[in-house]
Formats: sequence, structure tokens, C-alpha cells
Amino acid sequence: MSTVSEIAKRRILNEEYRKMNEEYRKMRSACSVLRAAACKAIKLKCQIEAFFASSPGFCPKYGL
Repeated sequence: MSTVSEIAKRRILNEEYRKMNEEYRKMRSACSVLRAAACKAIKLKCQIEAFFASSPGFCPKYGL
């Protein structure tokens, strides 16, 4: 049979685990948002480069 102090320790550990798990989920969510933003930025960069590539002489500094 568990003693009162063992039960209290287990409750504290369970609460700490729950908090850490919640923080982990928040970080994963933030990473997903950042990953999506990075993908959109890369896509936009590619679209801009394609635009300049299709307009020769439009940006002579870069040979486009």
C-alpha cells in the first residue's frame, strides 16, 4: 500500500508531466505555423523570381 508521501509525490510528478506535455504541444503547434509561413515565403520568392525571369531587361542590375 502506498504511503501518503508517495501518493503526494506521484500527484506532483503527474502534474509536472501534464504541464510539460502541454508546453510540448504548444511548441509543436508553433513549429507548424512557422513551417507553413516558411513554405509560403519560399513559394512567393519563387513566384517573384519567375516574374523577373519572364521580364528580360526589367532588372538589368541582376541580369534579368
